[in-house]
This record gives sequence, structure tokens and C-alpha cells, in this order.
Amino acid sequence: MHWQRVRILAPASRELHYRVSVEQAIPAPTLRGGVREFEWESRDLPGTAADEDRPRWHSAWPYLQVGSSRSWAEVAARVTPLFVHTEPPSPELLTVVDDIRKAGGSPEEQALHALQFVQEQVRYVSISIGRGAFRPTNPNTVLSRRFGDCKDKSLLLVTILRHLGIDADPVLVNSHMGRVLNDALPTPYSFDHAIARVKIGDRTFWADGTDDEQFSALSAGVPASYGWGLILNKSATALTNIPAPSPEGIGKRSEVSIDLSKGVDAPGKLQVTTSYLGRWADHQRQELANDNPQKRRASYANYIADYYPGAKMAAPLDISDDKVHNIIKVSEHYDLPQTFTVKNGRRRFFLQADELYRYAGSLKSSVRTSPLAIAYPADVQQTIRVILPKKWDVSDDTVQIDNPAFHYISTVKYIEQSAFPQLLLDYRYRSLTDVVEVAALDQYLKDRRRLDDDLGFYIREPRSPASAANTTRVVFRKPVALAPEPKWLIVIALIAGVFAALRHGYRWNPVPKWIDPAWPVGIRGWLSLFAVLAVGSAIWWPFFLWGFASNLEVDVWVRLPGTVRAVLLLFAIAGVLLQVALVLTNTLFFRKRSSTPLLMIGTHCATAAWSFTSQIYAAAHHLLGNLSIGDVLWNKRFAWVGVVLYIGYFTLSKRVKATFVARYQPPREAQSASAGPKEPLVAAE
Repeated sequence: MHWQRVRILAPASRELHYRVSVEQAIPAPTLRGGVREFEWESRDLPGTAADEDRPRWHSAWPYLQVGSSRSWAEVAARVTPLFVHTEPPSPELLTVVDDIRKAGGSPEEQALHALQFVQEQVRYVSISIGRGAFRPTNPNTVLSRRFGDCKDKSLLLVTILRHLGIDADPVLVNSHMGRVLNDALPTPYSFDHAIARVKIGDRTFWADGTDDEQFSALSAGVPASYGWGLILNKSATALTNIPAPSPEGIGKRSEVSIDLSKGVDAPGKLQVTTSYLGRWADHQRQELANDNPQKRRASYANYIADYYPGAKMAAPLDISDDKVHNIIKVSEHYDLPQTFTVKNGRRRFFLQADELYRYAGSLKSSVRTSPLAIAYPADVQQTIRVILPKKWDVSDDTVQIDNPAFHYISTVKYIEQSAFPQLLLDYRYRSLTDVVEVAALDQYLKDRRRLDDDLGFYIREPRSPASAANTTRVVFRKPVALAPEPKWLIVIALIAGVFAALRHGYRWNPVPKWIDPAWPVGIRGWLSLFAVLAVGSAIWWPFFLWGFASNLEVDVWVRLPGTVRAVLLLFAIAGVLLQVALVLTNTLFFRKRSSTPLLMIGTHCATAAWSFTSQIYAAAHHLLGNLSIGDVLWNKRFAWVGVVLYIGYFTLSKRVKATFVARYQPPREAQSASAGPKEPLVAAE
């Protein structure tokens, strides 16, 4: 911004107070006659980019506050009279009070019934013009017309509660900046919402008449984190801190049952029962009431089909509403025409921990200067029970992550106590705060990635003895549909590898070592065997990459966390470059170039290392591995023997030293150009 200027004129008799949100000196006002003038000018201000997902109360830009109130007590004294109406209660209002009292119950239950009445029977309508922008409407009028804004509903609720003999007061809050309101200048214009404080005995509750109808018990924490609020009564002298919502009794439970007992080639059954607890049930109840049943059915079916392709809804949705305990259950039933898919000749089935995906993975803006807002309160548990067709090779496991911002634990348990073995997976996530400060962000991101890596589980068909003994065989599969990112990186790596091979590798010209004329020469004897192996490696390597590419398929790629994708991309690029190196090595081998021995050693060591590390990484990751780490170590034992033989033979063999002596010769045109201008045959006089 090139130029910014703020100028405020006020009567000298009216005192104004100024506050700026950043550490910066505020210019003093000047008095000119009967006018006090405040002027603040800035030039060439740099632009400020705001981080995404920052808390609502955090401003990325500095701001100036101006007010005439000296304290919050003064603000309360000015605003409280606006919420006082001396008109006697109407017969309709007394009838509402009498009906609640006749229903009986404890004071807490009667207060909840009053809140439910205001939430459900009085529609929220805001007409913020004229006096309606700051003065609530008479409760008798609000009840008669059955609509009002937050001020109207708050005062109506307080009026009903007071007639029930319950201590209650209106409370002004700021739905965005409430967390930092106590640091702001006192002014009635800091508020944009009104709720109610309810006191019963020594307990304090906070109630919002504009929220969805509440069936959960009154809580010390309100659904939103309002931070600081101003209680409107004669004794108010300062802001009051409103407790943040508690995760206790608020959450979601998902029970997934998958029946695969008919076999890996047979269709399966999927049942999902989702329970919404506490305030989540209140919000879900409202969503279900507003939904079109056909649209709801299609939405649920499409959601499941995204995670379990081919799933078909087998029965209507079953929705139960327990308002006494405030629990809503939604049961879904699906047929799974296809369960297991084939990868590298082995069937597998991926179990989705979909309820926790939103709390894991990468962030849109991980490099930031402002705090990160996260979902709170959130208490989500998903249990997946799988009925297996036969005994399975699964090990029990537990993963636990304790971060200041969240707690996570998952368990894997294999059970053989019935006719069919069962696999039980349990995932639970609980948020502990709504904000992650910048200083704690690095650890939060690491733990969030650990959480992402643990979500979901592959069950793979147990290997038969024959397949276990031959895990490196080539399996011909349908063409691989690569995800866009790895596909284009592979193409770029191939082009770059070919360019480097032609520009540098093919021209590499090491000086041959000394040889004895009596040493054997030519591709014969043991060297002929290595020639066959070199050609076979160049031919076999693409098929090995073809098997690895199944990890880069679109349906697999979208399920992988960011860290796993990055590692797989590095393996893919290295694998393509090794293919180029193998072709180059074969070309130079049969040209008997002096660079061949070192290239033979390097390419064979590199391919062995690539094969070993890629399989170890896949085995160590539950989303990728077809083998255990022990299997990989056992299967690769001969590969390391081969590495030793290659290094020994191409380092010590006399035939190798005597055969690979040819040097790279640049084209004649290049030689002529590089020779420079020739000396004249006859010197000029």
C-alpha cells in the first residue's frame, strides 16, 4: 500500500481512547479550538499474505481500535438497560412457563426444556435496522410473532427461566474475536451475538437460543468457543471467560462389519452403523430433517462407493433417534460384488478408516506465521470387524500418538474363536485443543503424518508355499493406469536419463589399465556368462518396474499419504534411470569400451540395492507390502552373492582387463572442429 491515512475528529469535550493491535507507537491527538484531531499516516506498507486455516480470532493485518468507554463496567451499565422490559408477562408467556413447570423434572431439565422451546418454536430472523440493531424486542412480542434475532431469543429465554425461578442473564459475545476480546478496548460495538448464562446452584451453564434444538444436557461449555463475554446485569464489572466446549459426551462412533466368509473370489457384505452423540446428534438431527430422503440415499451410496468400488445399497437406510440419551444411529447395508483385487499375483482388500481421514494428511499451508485452527471438539472412533474365509497371517499391533493437540490410538487384533476367523481394527482420535501455535506446528505435522500413515489396512491373501518360494516371478497384468504425477515424472526422468547417457555416459573414456599381451582376450569363457546376464538384466528390469508400478496406479495412489507418495516417486525415478543405465552398459559391453567394467559393477550393485530397499520399504508399510521384511531378507540373499561376484570378477579378471580397452572416438567432424586452424604449409614472408 503506497499511502494510508486515518483522521478522526471529535469534540474536545469527548474523550477517545486508541489501541493498535501491533507493537507500534500511537500518535497523540492534537487540540485545535473545540476539536480534538487524531491523524495517523503510513506510506509504502508491504503486503501481508494471510495463512489459510487460521483461527477466526487471529488477524493477519494490524488494526486500530477507537472507543469512548473507560471500562467494561461502563459498557455494561450502558447496555444492560436495553435488555430490561417492565411490561408484565403476557398470558401466552405464562402458559409456556406453566407447561414447562408441569412437565416436572430437575431445574436443569426445566432449563433445557425452556431452551428447546426457544430454539424450536421461535424462528431466527434478524432485522438489524434502526433500534432493532441494538435493542431487543419485548419478549411478549417475540413469543406472539414467533420470530426474533439473537438478542430477542436470548431475552425471551432469560425471561422464561426467571419466571421458572432460575437465575439467568443475557450475555453479549463476539462469534469471531471472542478469544482476544479481553485485550480489546471496552466498547459495546465489540459484540455481534447474544446468548444466555444460566446459574443453578453452584453450577453455571451457557445456552444459545439460536442453535439447533438441543437434546443433550446443559453444559458448562457452549457449542462454539466464544471466549470472553459480557454478562448484562448490575454487578457486571468486567468480561467473563466462557469455557471452551468439552469433548465429553460429544462425538461419533462408526461400527463397520465386512463379511468375507464366502471366499476371496465371492461377493461380500458391508454394514455400517454410525452413532452421533451429544451436540453432534443435535446437529445431525437437523440435517436429517432438512434432507430429501432420495438425495440422502444417493449421497450415502456414492460416499461408500468412493471407498469400496462397486458397492451397492442392499436395504433402505435405517435411522433411529434416541432423544432421551441424545443418540442418533444411521445403519447402512451394502453388497460388495468385488472384494479382493489382484496385485503382483496376490489378492488383497483395503479396509478404509474413512471417518478419521479429515484429521490426518498434509495441510494446504504448512509453512505459516499464524496459528493453525483444527477441528474441536472432535472425538471419533471407528471399529472395523472383518469375517475372514480362512485363517490369515495377521499380527496384533498397537499404534499410539500423543500430541498436545490430539490423542490417537489404533489396535489390530486377530481372533480365532468362532467358525470363521475375524480381524478387528479399532481407530480413535480425540482433539485436545482448537489451535496449534506456530512453535508447536513442526511436531504437530510430524504426528499428523504418522497418523495418516497408520490409517487404513490391507489384508492380503495368505501365500501358498509355492508362491512364497518364488516371490520374484514376473506377473503379467492388465495395463497400469498410472496417476498423473508419477506418470509425468517418469517421462521426464526417462528423457533426462537418455540425454545424460548420450551426453556423458556414452562418452566416458577412462584409461585402460596395463595389460600383458599374453592375457586372454574376447567375450569368451566366464565373460560370456556375464554377457548373457547383462542382456537378461536389461530385458528383465522393465518387468520388475511393471510390478512396482502397481503402487502408482490411480486407485492406489489416491489412498497413500504424502510421505509415502514422495518415497515411491523417488523409487520410480531411480528405477527408470537404472533402465537407461542397463541399456547403456550393454551397448558399451559389446563395444568393449574401457568404461564397461566399472559400469557393470555400478549398475548391478545399484539394481540390487534398488530392489532390496524398495521391497523393504513396501514390506514395512501396511499400505504397500506384499512380503514381510523377513521374506525380503531371505529372498535377496542370492542377490548380494551376485554383487560380490560381479565386483570380484570385473575387478580381478585378466580377460576383462585385456578385452575392455576400446576408447571413445568423437566423430571426424568434431575432431576437425576441435583441432582448430591448421598452420600454413608455407610461411608468409
